[in-house]
Amino acid sequence: MGGKCEGNFFSLNEDNVLNSFFVSCVRLRFTPLNYELERRTVHLLRQMLMNSFNQTRAWDALRRTQLLNLVVEALGSRSRLHSLASESTILEDYIRVVELAAEANAFECMRQITLDGSTDAGLFAFFTLLVRIPLLDGGLNLHRACLNSYVRTILLLLSDARSCTLLTRMRLSPMQLLLNSLAQTPLDRQDVSLLGFRGIVQILLGSSQLTKMWVEDFANFDGPAKCLSTIIQWCSMNEDLSAPLCEKSTLLFDIVCLFLSLPDSGRLPCHSLYIYLMSFHWEMEEMEPDPSVYKSTLGLFGLRLLVRAALVAMKRRRLLFYYLSRLLTCAIRIGNADIVAAGLVSGDMVDVLRRYMYYCSEMEEVGVGSVIATIVRLCLMVCASQTRYVKQKNGGPRLCALVVELASSPNTRTLRYTIQTLTLLAGLGNETFFSPSSFPQGCLKNLVNDFNIYLAQVKFSW
Repeated sequence: MGGKCEGNFFSLNEDNVLNSFFVSCVRLRFTPLNYELERRTVHLLRQMLMNSFNQTRAWDALRRTQLLNLVVEALGSRSRLHSLASESTILEDYIRVVELAAEANAFECMRQITLDGSTDAGLFAFFTLLVRIPLLDGGLNLHRACLNSYVRTILLLLSDARSCTLLTRMRLSPMQLLLNSLAQTPLDRQDVSLLGFRGIVQILLGSSQLTKMWVEDFANFDGPAKCLSTIIQWCSMNEDLSAPLCEKSTLLFDIVCLFLSLPDSGRLPCHSLYIYLMSFHWEMEEMEPDPSVYKSTLGLFGLRLLVRAALVAMKRRRLLFYYLSRLLTCAIRIGNADIVAAGLVSGDMVDVLRRYMYYCSEMEEVGVGSVIATIVRLCLMVCASQTRYVKQKNGGPRLCALVVELASSPNTRTLRYTIQTLTLLAGLGNETFFSPSSFPQGCLKNLVNDFNIYLAQVKFSW
């Protein structure tokens, strides 16, 4: 009986919410400027949309009252937005209502906001929130839940095939709207720009499971160049020694990991790869990767972004450089075949690897052996054929020179790890790797000589 009474109690509450909502909707139609009533109605709508039992009735009310359009209009008004933000729970009600509506029926939500494709005013109002929310009083600490809800809403809307068709018919590009919104960010608010790009890449990664059109749109409207510019600007600033890994650097790391998980084709992103890459920021290298990680395709734009960011950070942000370089060695281990095939072993990449290797040696990092092994294996892959070697342009000879440098290092640990890796590779049937005639332009003759001398010394000591 207790269970029955409890069930009746909750049913009564649901009925009360439903009745209160309909009464508020009627009153609001006659007093549209009563903002207190509007807030109460939106709060009741949120409660209804969270209950699957009442969703059908809520949608019926939305169609008849256009309450969803009223919510979007309020969010698109600067003065109303600041008023709603004075109490974060109220702003969250408004944004969460749109998310719940999109979650319940993304296409119907898009139809409501655009009045069945007849107007783009609602979308223009809603898409500017990417920048406006972080700029509100209280900043991200107060409005983080609102921004996360907003990004999820955009993702839901752009992951529906019928919504994509409607937007195409309207000749409206969500990526253009988002990028134009980011262009309004104050110059001294790099955190907002990084937040915005993190949100955009999350949307790209999520929606690419359905379509690559938004990835292509992002490229067509100069998104990659704008993202790179924002990241370079942050990396070129002096490091704050009191907080070397602040939230902005974490956002940058997140953006790079998202792009590395998104293949350049715009299809088949790997979320397991993203999670594994992010673990390197939280110092969880012992985390065992999902098997799908090694079957994934590395995002090559993400790799270019990572190399450029690390190269710039090398001069001014020592700790950020360390984390980015560690991520680079991980990306190389996972996608070395893709990297070499695309000719992306550049001189800049080798400079980053070289500095990182010596940084690890200076700090006596336990993982220096893994870094050296990654460098040597990459060199082996580059030198496997003349075609591969030439495709890397100046990266090929620079990488070979680095391996020679490591094999003749005065640092005992560096020398030992390098020779051990070379010995292991030789033992795995890669003898041709150590033949002077196998290397383009004889670039590793010095290495072969050093290696043979080392082997002779080892045999003599035995």
